Amino acid sequence: MDMDVDSCLPPQVTEEAQLKAGDISSSEIKETKCVQMLKAGDTFSNPKALMDTIDGVFTSTGALKSSMCRKTKESFGPDQEMEIFGYVYGVGGKNKKTGKTTSPKRGRCYCSVEGCNWNVAFTFSSKINSYVVKDEDFDADSDFKCHFLLEHNHPIENEILDGYVLITRQSDLTEEEMNTLKSLAITHSQMPSIQHVMMNEYSKGSRAFSDDLLYRVVTKIRDEKFGSDRHRMEEFMEMGRKAIASGGSFEFDVNDIFQLKGTRFQTAKMKAYMRQYGIYFVEVDGTYLTNMYGLTLMPWVNQNNNEINVRAEEPVLVEGVAIKNTVALNSSRGAIATDRGPWANGSATALGKDLLYCARHESE
Repeated sequence: MDMDVDSCLPPQVTEEAQLKAGDISSSEIKETKCVQMLKAGDTFSNPKALMDTIDGVFTSTGALKSSMCRKTKESFGPDQEMEIFGYVYGVGGKNKKTGKTTSPKRGRCYCSVEGCNWNVAFTFSSKINSYVVKDEDFDADSDFKCHFLLEHNHPIENEILDGYVLITRQSDLTEEEMNTLKSLAITHSQMPSIQHVMMNEYSKGSRAFSDDLLYRVVTKIRDEKFGSDRHRMEEFMEMGRKAIASGGSFEFDVNDIFQLKGTRFQTAKMKAYMRQYGIYFVEVDGTYLTNMYGLTLMPWVNQNNNEINVRAEEPVLVEGVAIKNTVALNSSRGAIATDRGPWANGSATALGKDLLYCARHESE
């Protein structure tokens, strides 16, 4: 019997319908499903179909996937797997010695609860070019148990909260749930939003997700995608050093505990424009509440003789706008046009410049 993933789904007849018929118990239904999904002698054309089926059989008993262990006696190399299956499935994880992803050639899956005899052994048969589910005599003293048994000899007790199974391990997340978390993580969704999405999408059945699990998984995804230094301070300081080396400016302020509270950044070209035109007229506006640091981005822009706006200073991270001796802004000539930010009057007075408001703010 050559089985694929689709053929390993539970039977279409529901438990409720079978129970109403009165000719089968709930425990018999669960075992019937297991038998229909998998039996000794079944064959599988590739390692993924095999492992997906065994996972489905195990979780159909009510146990979490993280409670199932796998022991591999022999593995395929990537080249060998490609030659046989035309694809490297790599369902066995990475080989500790070679670091390459492999799939098992023969092994077994079993319940992690001590003393439980739930066990599915398998081997790849080169004669039929397929995996075969084994069923040899049970030997409790054997180093490698090859018996076939789909019954647990202990209660299936997961951590239940208000009727929900609380998922606390990444290995118990489904592929769909992991894909959703990956999407939420790389779009920088905040944790309350992530919790809301997971609850609405996947908790309608009987699954809930621990806050610690969501935090760990999302953090791991972001570390892999963006690196562990999410603030990118090394890259930021390198950008400043390059600006100085090319004739520009880069200044920064820190507070009493050496946290960055403001920067001023200009390339050499920005400096030249500010020298030429900044003494007459400068526009500046701030973007508020747009970053996680509570700082304000403020691009300083002046206008050249062709009435073309030219950025004279890249967006500045400021805390209250502390203008020191930024090129041309220390001239007592000209005007600053801005919004009605709390810093505007004081900065214009300190620089000796006229203060103008944009049309919208002037009308307020």
